[in-house]
Amino acid sequence: MISSIEDFIEKFAKDQKAKETLKQKLSDKNLKSVELKNEFINLTKDFSITLKRYYEKETKKNNETITTLIKNNIRNFITYQPIASITDPTPISWQFIIPADKVPNLIDKVIERYNEAFKYVYGKLPIHIGIIIQNYKKPLYVGINALRKIRRDVEDIDKLYEEQKVNSLCHKLSKKLSCEKFEEKCNDSQNFYSLYWDNPNETEYNFYIKPDEKWEVWISTLDKFPINSSVKIIPNTFDFEFMDANTRRNDIYYDEEKHYKRAFYLKSNRPYEIEEYWDKFKAFRKLFKDSKNSSKLHKLINIFYDKLQNYDKGYIPLLASAIINILELRKDKQALKYIQYIFSLEENKDISDELNNKLDERKLQLFIDMFEFWHIALQEV
Repeated sequence: MISSIEDFIEKFAKDQKAKETLKQKLSDKNLKSVELKNEFINLTKDFSITLKRYYEKETKKNNETITTLIKNNIRNFITYQPIASITDPTPISWQFIIPADKVPNLIDKVIERYNEAFKYVYGKLPIHIGIIIQNYKKPLYVGINALRKIRRDVEDIDKLYEEQKVNSLCHKLSKKLSCEKFEEKCNDSQNFYSLYWDNPNETEYNFYIKPDEKWEVWISTLDKFPINSSVKIIPNTFDFEFMDANTRRNDIYYDEEKHYKRAFYLKSNRPYEIEEYWDKFKAFRKLFKDSKNSSKLHKLINIFYDKLQNYDKGYIPLLASAIINILELRKDKQALKYIQYIFSLEENKDISDELNNKLDERKLQLFIDMFEFWHIALQEV
């Protein structure tokens, strides 16, 4: 199936050099469509693509041909972005459709732009990315309805605040401040905009965050907070749902008493904090992208699903042993590093002791969510 111009180039370019040339020409925004057409005619093999009418159900008309595309019939090239907007973008939200395989890149790019524009107000002006993945043959209204739910409209924003340790927040903020421009550093922008409240030392500024006596607080930069203290922030989050059935949209329900986490038990970790978990999601893909690990992954998932149905802490030694033996962590040092990172384990300690001490139902749910995201929804592992 040819679903993009990249697929077309891979199949019909004359040779590897022709492929590279055509891809380079496509990225040239100043190239005129006539020039692009000539390049395609010169660098592709003869081809014949038959377009047939699609029917949802099997009928005798399924072989009805609409037209046939051949090389000599190319008249023009029109470039476009593979995106369809559902709603007009606003400062509050934007709903749009993109190919599912572009979702990981979307998250990376959104965070990259967020870090450029909003790094100083991290934790106070959050972003939430809700992703609905749906087969193109399914009714669009079902996906749009699910998208409205995963948008996570919040009536009381105060219930989104979570406490985080100052040292952890400093680490995340330092990564974002690496995007600082030269003039921002010269203006010392961080000391004016990266201010957080509830400083127990009561230093810097006494300020009303809201016109309410409860919101009279002391605000300061993080370096003025005691190192072991905590700060209330609203984290950046992402959530996802694969619509393998129309009823799956009913799983998208947020419990406002638990910082708007999912109410459904197996998905109660969602939404995930982007800064804390997105790199771990990508580490999962790197670990299991190799086909030799596919069967190992499915064995682990079957065990995790079974034990989570009636979870008990007594299962932890069994689950720890299963992870070590199935993934062969004593032999495969690369897999060991990925597992230590995904489950937040210390590298210089024995993997068996670490898993027995730190593995819990939330980490099992995290692993299953990673499997659902990369395998079931995006089919990348």
